[in-house]
Amino acid sequence: VEEQQAVDSPNGRRTYVLARGNEMNSLGEPSGGGHASSGLVAMFVLDPNGRVLAGDPAIPVGAFGQAPSDWSFHEFGPGRHGFLSRHSDMHQGYGGSHHVILLEKGASIKSHWIGASYDNNNAIDCEGLSKKACFKRTSDLSSRLHIERNQTPTAGHYPLRLTVNGHVGNKHYRQQNYIIRYDAAKQSYVEPNDSPLSDIDY
Repeated sequence: VEEQQAVDSPNGRRTYVLARGNEMNSLGEPSGGGHASSGLVAMFVLDPNGRVLAGDPAIPVGAFGQAPSDWSFHEFGPGRHGFLSRHSDMHQGYGGSHHVILLEKGASIKSHWIGASYDNNNAIDCEGLSKKACFKRTSDLSSRLHIERNQTPTAGHYPLRLTVNGHVGNKHYRQQNYIIRYDAAKQSYVEPNDSPLSDIDY
């Protein structure tokens, strides 16, 4: 078990449990898989008697067969708790990461993925280009995620604030804030289209 937190909710005391695991081979040993091999995490919500109210034993997240090890527990809405971590990977010089939020949804667990960072510096061929021309072809973005608990929740979920720094070509982002709201119809957090991290691929 990676994390275990007990909280009082409007429906009584709840215990949130997070476990993580790595891809194993046929011998029961860590496989050290490739990029395409994700790790696994499990999340469960228990009542005071240990009965499972919601859960998912196999949530894919991570790369090289390993799940992220750094998880934190937060309140994402009034009485609505879950876990937060970051998934990262690199393919052919394109690197990036996503903030990953795990929240209870009915009897299951919902994963919310929000773009966190991106760079293509190891993928761009600048041979024969000036430093200025090369810079124009590169991207390097990072972000921080903050839960706006002082704002009005939507369908029981607080808005999130993504603060972005870095550049995409010659366009610079300095402490640029984007509000990410929960979409009740889609039952998910939806990133704004103008965020440079909303549709990253790596």
